[in-house]
Amino acid sequence: MSDSKPKINEARYTSQLVPVDDGSGDVWLTIPDEVLSEMGCGVGDAIELEVEEGRLFIRKAGSGA
Repeated sequence: MSDSKPKINEARYTSQLVPVDDGSGDVWLTIPDEVLSEMGCGVGDAIELEVEEGRLFIRKAGSGA
């Protein structure tokens, strides 16, 4: 991750990929409640995903981060 990106905190979290069970092969990515709270997100909010050097970064859409 580049140094120019703000960091909410340095904590690491473990999550699970849960099958959607509709035959598509898609999965749900569960995000721990404490992460959503730290991000200021809730059910129904849009998020942005970025993959950089094999890492997944998640931020609230439109946060300007």
